[in-house]
Amino acid sequence: MQRSELIGQDKIELLVNAIFAGQSTVYESYSKYGSDTSIFYDTSSLNTYIETEKKKGERFIHLAIHYPETNGFVHKGKINLNPAKCTGANHKYQTNGWGLIHFQIDFKGSETSECRIAVNSEKRAVAWSDTYPDLRSPTLWDWKLVEKNARRLIRVLRKCA
Repeated sequence: MQRSELIGQDKIELLVNAIFAGQSTVYESYSKYGSDTSIFYDTSSLNTYIETEKKKGERFIHLAIHYPETNGFVHKGKINLNPAKCTGANHKYQTNGWGLIHFQIDFKGSETSECRIAVNSEKRAVAWSDTYPDLRSPTLWDWKLVEKNARRLIRVLRKCA
């Protein structure tokens, strides 16, 4: 399940508020080179992060949302890098989980951003589970609650468009 919309950058805060309408933890999907992934527990810290990244000239932000009520397993994996091709960095981290809801922001210009909400389906997670054993079993997730939260965020995204 996924939805992508072009929205005004002033609407991103509405999406962040919707993310934290339920108890949630938000992770960077991929950390910066040589750093740990950032974790956000409230709207203020996530809004500050998004604004700071935008001001630094970042064009794309990829976040992973976990609602503890959905249970599941959140995996933090280390990615080894070739320092010659990554400005001297030898690693970064990524956050994965079958039922994590992904929130992506692609800054298209000074006024608009393409925002995407995406989540695996239970069927897809089961089909791929043997390929990614580090993510543990998809049956650990409460898929009804995963989908309920994803649909809620998609509704907010549509209203922002």
